[in-house]
Amino acid sequence: MNKTITILRHGEAEPLSDSDANRELTDYGLQGSRSAANTLADFLSVDQHLDVIFHSPFKRTKQTAFALLQDLSHTGNRLDVPCLPSDLLLENATPKLLTNWLDQLDMNHIVLVSHQPLVSRLVAWLVDGVSADSQDYNEYFFYPASMMVIETDFIARGCGSIRLTHHFKRQY
Repeated sequence: MNKTITILRHGEAEPLSDSDANRELTDYGLQGSRSAANTLADFLSVDQHLDVIFHSPFKRTKQTAFALLQDLSHTGNRLDVPCLPSDLLLENATPKLLTNWLDQLDMNHIVLVSHQPLVSRLVAWLVDGVSADSQDYNEYFFYPASMMVIETDFIARGCGSIRLTHHFKRQY
């Protein structure tokens, strides 16, 4: 069975708040999340759907996940996709722990909304088999609201391939 993992970094967040966990998306961050949703909607075929969207418990990742879900629903995709928080998507988590968890889920298309450097480390782990403690993940740098879609026969180190890349970079 082919599995698809969409990895999305949260949209641009406000620089200051009472805590890092409470930082909200800027208007530009919402725009980036919508851009990612449009790219993902174009990628999904008529018979494909998302099984779940997981996000870190931080406010900006939750906002990104729900903006993604809302915009996907406007393109005719399923509206009943669960959007759930997971502490495994905090930036200090390891790709190995995360992939062990994902491998146990009986789902075909999982979306993960998380933070740098975890999103870059996870792609490097899944695609190139880069060690979790290595610093060799910069090839897969994610700007806010950037996304990669990885396909794999099973979720394990070095077994995935990139099917889609979406970068959303502020133009100054």
